[in-house]
Amino acid sequence: MISAISAIVACIATWISYRMYQDNRVLRRNDRIMGLRVRACELHSRASNVLNKFMLAAKFGPEPEADASIMSRYQGMMDITENLDALLVRAASDASNAGLDDMELSLRRIEGELQSNEQRLDLILERI
Repeated sequence: MISAISAIVACIATWISYRMYQDNRVLRRNDRIMGLRVRACELHSRASNVLNKFMLAAKFGPEPEADASIMSRYQGMMDITENLDALLVRAASDASNAGLDDMELSLRRIEGELQSNEQRLDLILERI
């Protein structure tokens, strides 16, 4: 009788610990999703600012060949903002760990491209 009660208590304890583990795992994943969304929004804001600066540089650029360079960078920045928009949509729909890993890698790549464009913009603005 005592062993049956012990077995029931052990099963209940196992079930409770499993439920707590599942809840913690879901909370960690939700925190990760929120962090990636915030990071993507910050990058989108930075990209929009750089995009606006490229537009101004193209408008007041000193020479025609600089305009072509600025416009190609402008198009690159448009692609970056579109990629970030797509990532934000995907973050809302794909909450699997593999999807989150892909999103994190994409954000790193986009952040590198954005940083390169910011440096290029600084060089262009120095010449204006």
